[in-house]
Amino acid sequence: MADRDLQPHAADPLLTLVAVIFGVGVLTCFDELAARIPAELHTGLLWLVCPLLLVAGYYESRTTRTSDAPTWMQIQSRPLRWALTLGFTYPAMLAVQALEWELGPIDPSPPLVWPLAARAAWFLMFSLGMSFANYMVATAVLVPVLRVFTWPVRRLPEPLAVLLALALGVGLDLLVLWLAADSTTDLLAHVRSVTADPTGGVLAAVALMLVPGSLAPLLIRRRNTAPSAEAER
Repeated sequence: MADRDLQPHAADPLLTLVAVIFGVGVLTCFDELAARIPAELHTGLLWLVCPLLLVAGYYESRTTRTSDAPTWMQIQSRPLRWALTLGFTYPAMLAVQALEWELGPIDPSPPLVWPLAARAAWFLMFSLGMSFANYMVATAVLVPVLRVFTWPVRRLPEPLAVLLALALGVGLDLLVLWLAADSTTDLLAHVRSVTADPTGGVLAAVALMLVPGSLAPLLIRRRNTAPSAEAER
């Protein structure tokens, strides 16, 4: 089986779901929302970052054709573009906020003294409002890394490859936690704090992960049987 043999929109429903989950993650970075969201959801979303990024990376590697054009121009699927963009934006915002980085005037955390509407507008401007710039960075930096990690599963049957990509992503999450064990940085301390008692978060992550994991075989089966059904008619 070739490793780049899927149609550009082959997994759009699944990737739409991935993009929505990452979009929810981005919104939870707004402090007004973060304070109202159960800790289990925060933990579950953190556990989903690597698994869902590898799913998006798997489909990027199977649908992007090799050409002289840059990668950002080759990706035809809008859900895939959003999955990669938001999959980069969410952990990047966590890092910027936890480490209190400011890229010149670019800071997604608005001043606390501002009215709520102004703070929300500022946050959206420097998160979702920078989607094209984040997409460019994701395709230039994130996609090559994802291609390396998804290379072992690209020649497997599609449903099995998706499930193994999810499992590999969990392994990467565990690696990050292991590397964070002795770190004193605010970001990794935050990761440790929300996973110190990970039971609820892991259950939330598993529940969310079961959705794309179970949908993949169903969507693939439907896609593969649709032409034959049309032919019988």
